[in-house]
Amino acid sequence: MDLKKKTILFLTLIGIYTIYFITSTGMNTSNDGAHIGLAKSIYYEHDLSVEKYLNVYVNHPDYAVKNGKIYSDRLPGTAILILPTYAYANLISNLGVSVSNSNNEIDIVVSSILPPLLGMLSALMLFWYYFNILKKKYFISLLCTFIYAFGTLAWLESSHLFSHAPSLFFVSSAVLLAISNLQKSWQHKLIMISVLLGFATLIELQNFLYYLPILGYLIYKNNLLKKTHRFMLMKSVFFNLVILGVFICGLLFYNYLAFEDFTLKSNKYNPFFPEEMSFFTSLSGNILHGFDALYTSFMNLEAYINPLKARLNDIPGLFVTSPVLLLSSFGFILYYKRHKTEALLLLTCILIASLIAAMHVTTLVRHIYTINLLLFLPFIFSLEFVLKKSKTIKRNLMLIGISVLVLISLARVWFSTISYWGRNFDNIFLYREELKLFLISNIPLLLIVGVLSYKRNQQISVTEKPH
Repeated sequence: MDLKKKTILFLTLIGIYTIYFITSTGMNTSNDGAHIGLAKSIYYEHDLSVEKYLNVYVNHPDYAVKNGKIYSDRLPGTAILILPTYAYANLISNLGVSVSNSNNEIDIVVSSILPPLLGMLSALMLFWYYFNILKKKYFISLLCTFIYAFGTLAWLESSHLFSHAPSLFFVSSAVLLAISNLQKSWQHKLIMISVLLGFATLIELQNFLYYLPILGYLIYKNNLLKKTHRFMLMKSVFFNLVILGVFICGLLFYNYLAFEDFTLKSNKYNPFFPEEMSFFTSLSGNILHGFDALYTSFMNLEAYINPLKARLNDIPGLFVTSPVLLLSSFGFILYYKRHKTEALLLLTCILIASLIAAMHVTTLVRHIYTINLLLFLPFIFSLEFVLKKSKTIKRNLMLIGISVLVLISLARVWFSTISYWGRNFDNIFLYREELKLFLISNIPLLLIVGVLSYKRNQQISVTEKPH
């Protein structure tokens, strides 16, 4: 990739990152409030109880009660990710840096950078997979990355501090690492995947389920069932299950400290959702209704045409909100023809997420956001299929059709994002006034990127020296 292409890619990613941030609102519901309250309590109070922050950040109905004390009903992973941003916020605050809007809090503004950052990095991963692994053309890869960033719910979920953006980042990292051709042994890949999915489990519990299909994929791809490989495989799987087990034990320990109960369900003691007392009751919803809510919304046809019925928790199914995913469905056929095992892995992960979300008593589109990138990934094959056709009227009509679906997706995702809790049409770019703080908060990231780039250039220069 030449300098011009690198510059365009860099500016595109910075644009995505900035737009995600300025359309953020800090804390906007009890959902992100539950994460923020837990992080604040850990950082400032050194306590898991969030009573001090009740009705400030932690609100009805997103908290748990045990022994008369109030706790966050969220898993601790997202709060753990926030903690370093609080430390940095306090550091720069002591150096005289402050928020531009006195109604904002510096630690919440700085922590609001996390979802946009992970959203931008997820978009970068997608581009990397297209361009470096699938060897697709640069501008097609970049165009598809842009469509993903703003034509799917990536925009919405990357602009608020719910658990979904972190969950997608870690799970997608694990899946793309598995199907990449990086020069790493399958053992090293499996260790990295175990760590990624282990931490992802601290964010959203069901994420550990992706371990089995990824393991199966690596076993098949590397032909590890041969007698000569079986002992090595067993040893490696055992070691990696220990890694995954450490994270799960960490979750059990956290819940024991909070609730005096070795449970995996941090929302078990939420008094407003008694169905969450067990996995059996929480996964007792109507699966057909669930799949409809997630993808098609045939039972809510008004949401197709009435914007007021297509916002907040009523965002319609993915094929309605983001119809470009219909093209991804066709793309899966092409992807399967060329990359059979990889396509089967993606479909398995999508099925796992869809089944759990569809079976849940409360089915919301954002509950399958974790596999949003995997759902979109085959889109490039559909676009490429049309572009490779000879220049005929049929090809032009197909391109017009794709363009219409993209524009509808951009419009509906934009509306869903700017009409979500905490946002309004009067102030779409609510955080634009905090751009100074945004730039300052990214200094550590820029330093890390600079050091890594310098080391990489040094390695390249060494390898290029004549012998």
